[in-house]
This record gives sequence, structure tokens and C-alpha cells, in this order.
Amino acid sequence: MRWRPWKLFCDIHSELPDAQLATWMQVYLHRAAVDMGKSFDGLFGIVKNELSMDGRQGGLFLFSGNLSVVLAPGSSMTRMACWSHACRHVFEAKDEDLRTSALPLGLTGQLFDIERRASDWTNDARTEVRQKESRLILDRFSQWLDGVVARALLPSSKLGKALNYLRNHWPALNVYAQDGRLPIRELGPSRSVATRRSNPSLS
Repeated sequence: MRWRPWKLFCDIHSELPDAQLATWMQVYLHRAAVDMGKSFDGLFGIVKNELSMDGRQGGLFLFSGNLSVVLAPGSSMTRMACWSHACRHVFEAKDEDLRTSALPLGLTGQLFDIERRASDWTNDARTEVRQKESRLILDRFSQWLDGVVARALLPSSKLGKALNYLRNHWPALNVYAQDGRLPIRELGPSRSVATRRSNPSLS
């Protein structure tokens, strides 16, 4: 697939008192080489032909195989990862070792139970329950991943690869717990979410 869709959570703070905008933006990354000498009409033509979308109607379309992201001073971008995708790797490998896979699947289920319970809460209330309850589960999960049982699995085994995926993406999997506005899983076809904080007066 030439295009990789992402979701960008924009948390924009203005210098004006109490002014804040938080919203989601759909981002599409074109992974194949593109002639950047094309006009805007030429680039929008690629979007229309390959995505059947009008690029002028919204969304952010990024071209070039060599992508650089430039942020304003004081801005930052943090990568998030999807818990549904991470859990699927473990679930698909569970028949290989039912006993060992039971704990990570159980802990993931507890994380999603909290999300279902807090689905209609305010963002502040959801942040609070994540910090009080989800954080404890995530810490236990992290300790287990680095423990004797999980490390004893062969890295080449299906379950071993699934747990290595969790380890490799662990910081990104933990980001959602910091803010009740962020999702625990993907919002659409993307497997990762980026969060961006910026000051528009510096953009």
C-alpha cells in the first residue's frame, strides 16, 4: 500500500488566556517516491487517483520517501501505539503457550475494562482513573515482561516475538495513560498515533 494513514492529535495552546484547541487530524503518508517538482494540482491529482479523495477538503497529505518533520520552537511530537494491535499478536500466539499468554491477555483485558467503564466520563475523570488504576496494571505488565517467565521464551517463537513487540513499543503503548483525551487503540486504519503540542504564535 502506497499510503499509510495516521491520526494526529493536535493540542494547541495559544498565548491568549484560557484559549485552547484540541482536535484530531487525519494524516496520510505517501511512502513511494514522488516527483516533488509537481505542482499542487499534480500532487492533489495523486491523492484523487490513489485515495479517491479531494485533498483540498481536509486532511494532511505528506509526500516523499525522505520525510522530515519540522516543529515550531517549544513544540513536541510523541509517538503512540495501539493496544488492540499489540494484544492481537499475543492472542494469535496463545495456543503456543496457554499458561504464559494468560497473564498478558488478562492484564490487557483489565486495561480495556477500565476504558469501557470510563468511556462516558469527562477527560479529566478518565485521566484520573488511568493514573490511579491503569498505571498500576501497566507497571505490573512491564515487570512481568522483564521477568524470568517472559524472558525464558525463545525469541524466535511466536509468543516470544509477540512479547518483544510489546517491549519494543512499550513507551508508545503507555502514552495514552497520561491524558484522558487520547485513545487506547487506533481510531481507524492506522496502527500508531502521533500527538503534537504547539504554540500557534510560534508556528
